Amino acid sequence: MPYVDLSRCEEFCNSNGRCYQKNPATRSCDCDLGFTGRTCGVIDPNPAPISRFSPIPEVSAFILALSAVLFLIITLVFCLQSCCIRYSKRKSVQDSSARDIQMTTRMETH
Repeated sequence: MPYVDLSRCEEFCNSNGRCYQKNPATRSCDCDLGFTGRTCGVIDPNPAPISRFSPIPEVSAFILALSAVLFLIITLVFCLQSCCIRYSKRKSVQDSSARDIQMTTRMETH
């Protein structure tokens, strides 16, 4: 693939992104075009479309943190729910045992 001259490369970069590195030895320059990984110094016969959407790292980190917090909240709710179910079952068993003891005591006194 032939290389374009650096002035055309820089012109291309400035219209489509930001030229951040020129390499006169290979007559190429790299162009910051988001996540495409393209080098503007190389003529590409089938160029990939440049994505206009590039996720902001802070937003990605926020979404990840929010997901982790939601996961912890859901886990905590399930744990509390299972503990409450176990406690209510144990409480009902204790109440029925206490009723049995009261009934037995009443029957013995009569």
